[in-house]
Amino acid sequence: MAVDVTAPVRLDVSGLLLTADGKVRSDDDFVFYNQPTGPGVTHRAGAAGAGDTITVDTAAVPADIEKIVVTASLDAPGRRSRAPSRPPPCAAPTTAR
Repeated sequence: MAVDVTAPVRLDVSGLLLTADGKVRSDDDFVFYNQPTGPGVTHRAGAAGAGDTITVDTAAVPADIEKIVVTASLDAPGRRSRAPSRPPPCAAPTTAR
């Protein structure tokens, strides 16, 4: 399954792997531009105006992961700034199970 996120403005897109209590297990459960792979989830940055893609391999997602949340936040117009450690806080839930 893949989630393509597009908008008329540049977005930072991330994926979070959440357990039944709605929490990540570790930093490995954050998938974004600077950390493009996690357990069963990958991030691919869009090229020249195309949206970013979060891809979920449901067979590779650990059993204790209840859902995958795809987030998107507005980036500065005309540039791609990426945070060095954490994905953005805005969330749009997508369940993958």
